[in-house]
Amino acid sequence: MKKPVAVALIITGVALLCICGFVSLVLVWAAATKTLPISESDTQLIVTANDLVPYFDDYAPTIEHESFQKVQYLDQSVELTYEYDSPNENDPFVSTTVSYERNNGDAAGVYLATWTFQKLGLKSEDQRFELEELDSFYSIGDRSRFANIMYNGEPVGHLFLVQKGNTVYSFILTGFLIEDASVWMELFSERIQNL
Repeated sequence: MKKPVAVALIITGVALLCICGFVSLVLVWAAATKTLPISESDTQLIVTANDLVPYFDDYAPTIEHESFQKVQYLDQSVELTYEYDSPNENDPFVSTTVSYERNNGDAAGVYLATWTFQKLGLKSEDQRFELEELDSFYSIGDRSRFANIMYNGEPVGHLFLVQKGNTVYSFILTGFLIEDASVWMELFSERIQNL
């Protein structure tokens, strides 16, 4: 009778140590992140809601619905993020992330993980979401992927993902559709070249 109790206590103790160890790692990682100042060159790399104004009639974004953040992580990688999320249902949702990794291999991992997590995230939100990849729509950088975000078989937005060297550029747009590849070239070609 004492042996099962002892085994249960040992298993419980090991489980608690694992949980505490995991929580400690998360806390160390979070504590080691550092917010960095955003420079003008950072903001010029980002496609913002304001950059979309020339392409959509009667669209006027407001800066109170946008946010910029630049963070350096424990491994010295840096992530620049922008989000435009207006409560106005007629406005688009825009999310741009530029990840500066330590090397090309790390960037390749971030590139693949970003694509995978976007697919999983959409499906977890609602099973009717899908990514419809368009292989030859627009290509830039060392490698890139372009997809329509589909809901119930209808396009509702886009996902554009680029790796150039040790940098990964991700752009998500929902609520507005840009079906002309020349517009994507106008928005991204110079920005990607400047990475």
